[in-house]
Amino acid sequence: MKEWLFELYQYGTVIIPGGLALIYLKRKGVRAGNLTWCLTAAFVLYIAAVADVTGMGSLMSGLRLGIDYGTINLIPFSQEIDVTGYLLNINMLAPFGFLYPTLKRGARLAETMACGFGVSLFIEISQLFCWRSTDVDDLICNTLGAVVGYLLFKAASGVLKWTPRDDVKPMALALIMLVGRFLIYDGMGVAGLIYGF
Repeated sequence: MKEWLFELYQYGTVIIPGGLALIYLKRKGVRAGNLTWCLTAAFVLYIAAVADVTGMGSLMSGLRLGIDYGTINLIPFSQEIDVTGYLLNINMLAPFGFLYPTLKRGARLAETMACGFGVSLFIEISQLFCWRSTDVDDLICNTLGAVVGYLLFKAASGVLKWTPRDDVKPMALALIMLVGRFLIYDGMGVAGLIYGF
């Protein structure tokens, strides 16, 4: 039960800001079809899962632990080659590259790639706040994953003869969710309350 409570908290720090952003978009008159809103919900859950899997840092973890600049690697592919790690990082942002042009009318490859780079950069910088490694290899592979996802989207939309008509501001939504988690997540504090240490 305690594990579920912690997971609920962890995902809530990302999903709640995303949900509030979606309510704001609807009130501002952003119109979209039912399929687009379903894909947007999938995008929200996907970003929450990415924040969880990457072990994003937070402001509170930075205040507790300090910032570790010693874990930064800025030289591409200078460390031991980790094919599995590279493939996992490519796969992690491929859904972003697929969903972004699905949710933003007229998104092109360069825009999708730049937004994938931005999401990855935010996550990599946040990891300085929790003593995880910040690696340019991850940034490169994540960006490549966004490109792969975009190419899959183009192939699928060509086969299905489907062109997105809606724009639910997926990059703004992703940033609101990631910034929300960075600002309100306190894993150690909440774990202490739940598990009593």
